[in-house]
Amino acid sequence: MYTGNQYIQLRFLNILYEVHSISTQRSDSKTDTNIVTNGIMRCVLYILSRPIDSIQQQMAVLDTLTTLVNKKYIFLQSTESWFFSSLAHIIFMLSLTPDILTTSDELDKTSAQISLSSARVWSDILVNKKNLVEETLRRSSVCELNGARALLGSVASLSFFIFSFITLLIKASTGEHLLMDNFQNSLFQTLQRNLNYNNKSLKRSLK
Repeated sequence: MYTGNQYIQLRFLNILYEVHSISTQRSDSKTDTNIVTNGIMRCVLYILSRPIDSIQQQMAVLDTLTTLVNKKYIFLQSTESWFFSSLAHIIFMLSLTPDILTTSDELDKTSAQISLSSARVWSDILVNKKNLVEETLRRSSVCELNGARALLGSVASLSFFIFSFITLLIKASTGEHLLMDNFQNSLFQTLQRNLNYNNKSLKRSLK
């Protein structure tokens, strides 16, 4: 089903899940579970924030959302505020209108599934981290997804942009396979998606 980047992304994420499972089951394991969990979180955010321009990428997003719910115990144990505030922004986007860049019947068929899976991530994980998300974004919220989106959407979008900006700066400064032109392109794409999301939310609120 998957080719190229989608296969690599999901394969790497599944390996991290396997390492996490082994390290928590073995009492003599020397693996730092926190480091593995951190890697899983960053990989999840990366896959979910990619532009959906093919059925393969769309299915990769759907699979990642499904696994996120199935392995929610990993995330519920964490208190990493950067992850939950960033995840909230992405869930707000995917549950409202999936970020589809190419019009296609095949892409449209899976859009509803992505929206439903995003809502499940919200109810099963982010509602349980409501206090942490509110503290991070410095805004009060509600448990209902649409209401939370209206209250937190803009500030969550800004928080995710800042997180992405800092992450890209670190990669650029360490020469981590990111040349400056790639850095600028990635930053522009992140900003563009945030602007598109805010415009869609504004149009809905005016209806």
